[in-house]
Amino acid sequence: MPEGHTVHRLARTLRDLFEGEPLRVTSPQGRFADGAALLTGRRLVEVEAWGKQLFCAFVPDDGAGSAGGSALRTEALRTGASCRDASPTPASRASGSAGSPRPADSPGSDDVLWLRTHLGLYGAWTFAGDGTAEVAHAIGAPRKRIGERESILAPAADPAGPTAPAQETPSTGKETSAREGASTREAGAERAASPRVAGPAQAATSADVVGPVRAAVSAQRIGLAQAAASAPGSALDPGGVPSAGRESEPPAPRGQVRARLVGAHAVADLTGPAACEVITPDEKDAVTGRLGPDPIRDGEPGHDAARFVTKVGGSRVTIGQLLMDQAVIAGVGNIYRAEALFRAGVDPLKPGRDVPPSSARAIWDDLVTLMRDGARTGAIVTTRPEDRSGHRSGEPNEDRRRTRQNTDGTPGAVPSDQAFYVYHRDGLPCRTCATPVLLKTLAGRNLFWCGTCQT
Repeated sequence: MPEGHTVHRLARTLRDLFEGEPLRVTSPQGRFADGAALLTGRRLVEVEAWGKQLFCAFVPDDGAGSAGGSALRTEALRTGASCRDASPTPASRASGSAGSPRPADSPGSDDVLWLRTHLGLYGAWTFAGDGTAEVAHAIGAPRKRIGERESILAPAADPAGPTAPAQETPSTGKETSAREGASTREAGAERAASPRVAGPAQAATSADVVGPVRAAVSAQRIGLAQAAASAPGSALDPGGVPSAGRESEPPAPRGQVRARLVGAHAVADLTGPAACEVITPDEKDAVTGRLGPDPIRDGEPGHDAARFVTKVGGSRVTIGQLLMDQAVIAGVGNIYRAEALFRAGVDPLKPGRDVPPSSARAIWDDLVTLMRDGARTGAIVTTRPEDRSGHRSGEPNEDRRRTRQNTDGTPGAVPSDQAFYVYHRDGLPCRTCATPVLLKTLAGRNLFWCGTCQT
């Protein structure tokens, strides 16, 4: 399952590509059709990452700022100020570059609708651009792609001539991930945290539109969106395409695309999510109110070590389980859990109340560093350089379950088989003491640790 650093990268990518623009929102798969109808033609004004949850704020388009915002984003990407180069620091997070909300740009609660997504085990966003800026191909659940190239938006067809088909560069790769429909206990638990309204109103709309939006708001705003699409001077043309986005045509959807966002220079497709829904500000507050602090957002109100240390110290649950509880700490998954506990020398089976506050604080501080680095580079690397130097490539079973990283094949990057201390290294010698790494199932998830180094 993608961990929190991936969602923060997504937040920056979506902001770089679309912030300030009215977007065309569709659901090629059909399961998000009602939600897409609520959002299409609206302007994306805010993107927030909180742990593994992603929130995108849409407001009615007033026609202001979309063209200028697009030009500024293109220039920023061309000069290197993109999500790939952004380093999440306290200052940058305050301005929103790490996916956090920015009060100066926050939309009014009366106008905003939020798109909430959770990638779950198989979800991913894929992107294509028109060539004006560098666009990441995909962010989300790992997929094996060999020889795949970027998708380029085809030029818009001349209104007087035939429509040109969307162009996409060849790909020799095949996706090997499982398809939609599967979920994990964690994804289900986080999905359950979202408020839903039971009763007849649920049957009236798609399962991806929830709460008060379902009944009166849904019917009203779908009607408004349809009216806006055909109104003279509207930001939408009769086909529902933002006027700023008619410079290029998006490629045809690939796979089961739950939601598609089309802007002036790029398109983003969401496939296989555990959650994809339109919610109100009050519903968003209910979701975030159930989440613990996010290490990447350390220093922001509500995202601090004290909350985490207090929750750990007051629990009889094992520290290994607490780190996977999104109500205790948001964004940590199986890799960061295993690696942070190893680096802290803490036995994952120790009850939280038996973990010294100093150790809990050290785990938080380490996760702040590790996860911010992951958000910056797109790869999880937890080993210290001195612990890689003695690594012997080709150890028995070393390559049996290699974890794919975005930096695989990048010159100078840490190879994926040297990136971790214990994760997926069960049975292999510990990098520091040579004791075989242990494996057991804890609360339905594989747990990796060293019985010698972690006490």
